[in-house]
Order: sequence, then C-alpha cells, then structure tokens
Amino acid sequence: MPSRDNIIMTIPYIIRILSRYLLPFILSFGNISCVLSIIVFLQKSMRKNPSGLYFLSSTLCNIIFINTMIIATILYFGFNIDPSGNILIICRIQFYIGFVTTILSSTFLVLSSIDRYII
Repeated sequence: MPSRDNIIMTIPYIIRILSRYLLPFILSFGNISCVLSIIVFLQKSMRKNPSGLYFLSSTLCNIIFINTMIIATILYFGFNIDPSGNILIICRIQFYIGFVTTILSSTFLVLSSIDRYII
C-alpha cells in the first residue's frame, strides 16, 4: 500500500503530464470546433437570424478564452513557465480576458435563449 507521502509526491507529476499531453489535445480540438462554428455561423442565413449572431459572438469569446487561458495553463503547469508571474500588467490582462470572455459567452447563450423564447 503506497504511503501518503508517495501519493502527495505523484499528484504534481500527474498534473504536469496531463498539462503537457492532454491540454494541447483539448486546445487543438477546441480551436477546430470554434473555427467550424464560426464558418457555420457566418453563413448568410445564420447572419440574418439574431440567435445566430449570439452564437457567433459566444464562439468568438470561446476561441479567445481557449487561446489565452489554456495556453497559459499549459505553460504554467506543464513546463513551469509563468507568463504572468513577473509582469503585473500581463497578469491583470490575463485575468480580465479570462473573466470577461467566460461571462460574455454565457451571457450570449442566455440572450439567444431569451430571443428564441420571445420570438
């Protein structure tokens, strides 16, 4: 039976391995799905529909979130590189982008639901 110290020592190793190999996989598939969604929602029939514009805006927020926050997570946990560690403005911008894009993405989905319910 492994001791408690061995388990505690292996958790950072597992996080590092998952950050190095699983998160780039999630990043690439997230970008592919966002690009495909953007292509679909830029069709002329979808641009005429307000819900399509809400979904397009939500997808744009998602792609910004994926490319800022997941890349920063890969660098920090996978390779021990903290891009926002020494420079305060980068830390604030990263936090702001992560917070705003998450809130906006959810807000656009709620607005799309309200729009579909009213119309």
